[in-house]
Order: sequence, then C-alpha cells, then structure tokens
Amino acid sequence: MNLPRIVLMLVKRAAYYVMAAGPILLLGLIAINSRTSTSTWQFVEYTPETDQHLKAYIYPLAKAEHLEADERPAGDDETLKTIATWLAAY
Repeated sequence: MNLPRIVLMLVKRAAYYVMAAGPILLLGLIAINSRTSTSTWQFVEYTPETDQHLKAYIYPLAKAEHLEADERPAGDDETLKTIATWLAAY
C-alpha cells in the first residue's frame, strides 16, 4: 500500500512536533508524577532512647579515628579491639 505524499508529509510533521516537544512533555510528566505521588516516609522521632544510641557511638568512633590518625600501621590486636568496641556498642 502506497501512501500519498501528503499523508507522509503530515505524519513526518507530527513526528517532528512530538520530538520538538519531547523535553517539555518529559518535564511535564515528571511534574505531574511528583505532584500526585504520596510519600510513605515517616520521620524517626528524637527520643531519649535515640539520644542513648547516639551517645553509645561516641567512644567507638573516637577509638576508630585515633586508630586511623595514627601514623604507624595498626596491628591486628588493636584492630580487633576496635571492632569489638563497635560491636559492643551496637
């Protein structure tokens, strides 16, 4: 089936319009999606228990930073003690 030239030109023209409007259509669809989506995120409330969890990591973090800042390579014993401190705080 051979399409007349006028139909072929109209199809090409429509395709060019769609391609030219593509970025704007994409941004529009992203905007519509972001406006209609509902977030299920729930913020964790800051409680005294959360404060205790944060304070539990102060000592292990300081120990790990001290181990990292040391110029000499850490031995296996020091590394294992630091790991044990992290695991105990967990």
